Amino acid sequence: MWWDNAGSDYEQYAFTVGPDNTFEVNNGLTPGEWYSFKVIAVNLVGESVISDSTTYIAAAMPGQPGKPFWSQRDTDSILLDWTASEPNGDPIDYYNVYSSVNSGLFSLLDQSLTN
Repeated sequence: MWWDNAGSDYEQYAFTVGPDNTFEVNNGLTPGEWYSFKVIAVNLVGESVISDSTTYIAAAMPGQPGKPFWSQRDTDSILLDWTASEPNGDPIDYYNVYSSVNSGLFSLLDQSLTN
């Protein structure tokens, strides 16, 4: 496997990969950094041509969502909206929505799958 971090030259790493053609890189990655990977197949005769590369950003915590605002309201309900967070390498699963009554403590109101 060839591994490139943030535009540097590719470095070669030798790994034995199982029969499902997967390998987990699970240490040494820095959240928010871009990494590119290439693969070479090897057997007793020699090495294959190197694969095309794929680029990936190591996931980091999502960015801060925008300040919520109401887009519709009536006497007993309100529809909130906000600007989505930057996912930073991993899709947003959901948003936790908190509420406060009369400037009291905030508590979890709901988990919103979409905004």
